[in-house]
Amino acid sequence: MKRLLFNITGLFLMIVAVIFSLNSLYLMAAILWLIPAVSYLMGWLMLGGLSCERSLPRSATAGESVTLTYTLGNGSRLPKFYLLVRDTLPRGVAFSQNGPPLVMTLWPGDLGETHAELETPLRGVFPIGPAQVYSTDPLGLQTFTQKLPVVTELVVTPALIPLRTSWLRGAAAQGWRGSASALTRGNGDDFYGVREYQPGDELRRVHWRTTARTGRLAVTEYAQGVTLDVVVALDLFRDAYRGTGEGPGGALETAISLTATLLDDLLRFGHTVRLLTQTLSPEDAAPAFSLEEMPRLLESLARASADASDPLVESLEADRAEGASAATLIVITPDFDSSRLSDFLGEWNLRGGQYFGLALDAASFRRDPTGQREHREDPAVRRVRRGDDLQSLLERNDYGWNG
Repeated sequence: MKRLLFNITGLFLMIVAVIFSLNSLYLMAAILWLIPAVSYLMGWLMLGGLSCERSLPRSATAGESVTLTYTLGNGSRLPKFYLLVRDTLPRGVAFSQNGPPLVMTLWPGDLGETHAELETPLRGVFPIGPAQVYSTDPLGLQTFTQKLPVVTELVVTPALIPLRTSWLRGAAAQGWRGSASALTRGNGDDFYGVREYQPGDELRRVHWRTTARTGRLAVTEYAQGVTLDVVVALDLFRDAYRGTGEGPGGALETAISLTATLLDDLLRFGHTVRLLTQTLSPEDAAPAFSLEEMPRLLESLARASADASDPLVESLEADRAEGASAATLIVITPDFDSSRLSDFLGEWNLRGGQYFGLALDAASFRRDPTGQREHREDPAVRRVRRGDDLQSLLERNDYGWNG
């Protein structure tokens, strides 16, 4: 628009100069026509010497916002005007507002920073970039771009389900047993909860505050913990998840959220855990002994996708054939009722192990009532349906552990 205005004004002056034979107007018209060209040349020269670096955290948790910082540098002798950075964002990541604001002016030798907030609602691994840096000539007639070819990887890990009570300790208090080498944790004074008094309870364990509030004698209950070797097996079989929804609320994201929460809970109470899927490398499937190793497990879950061509039971059988040992097996799958998996778990039980299942009801995630089928009854299995309160499901105290 500005360039058109210069051209029209110059043309007008040229017509007036011809009609009235005014030589000074010829000069003015020529200057007006030259201004856009000179401004363009200056803008092109000013784009040189510009540098831009992107920085952001390597990882984030789904649902969090991440601060993205651009550092612009002017290494030339000319100032830069109206600098704007626009990054290429994949699906699943978005700027919280309108992206980074303008850097109005960058004088020679200066560094300038501009910030933007990224929303990360989905789990996954997202490439951020390449970016384009936009600048204008001094008159704002022309926009120039410079590409920042660097692509930065952002790992968004699954959010944990907040648990008010430990999923594990509730089961441990009811007689969990580990392997023969399970280690005693504490001497029976780990706080577990408060319950109504029963004949034979020691009076020194009376919980007077609850007794006064309810009018009934209540006692404090304690548990003696053990450390267990646990394998958490997450099914990533492609056919098992077909048509079960994508993104939050889908079967795969539900399974991954449950897996992440269980791994965190197990490690938080000192147990040794291994994550097992069909696609994990041996390094990523190494046992974890403390919460310090949780980031490794979360990154594996961030990269997980339902693209395995073989059912989970094949990985379980191969793991057992390699001599891997674990007293406790937790299986998370939408294919829990397969006869092959049922046979494997039955043999696992006969060998002295124990298992627990979180079976996703694939039909409920497809919202297909005609797809409902009968499930085999197993007290060690909980059915997970679309829309279930996962926090309440994990906090339920009716553990039906076998063994």
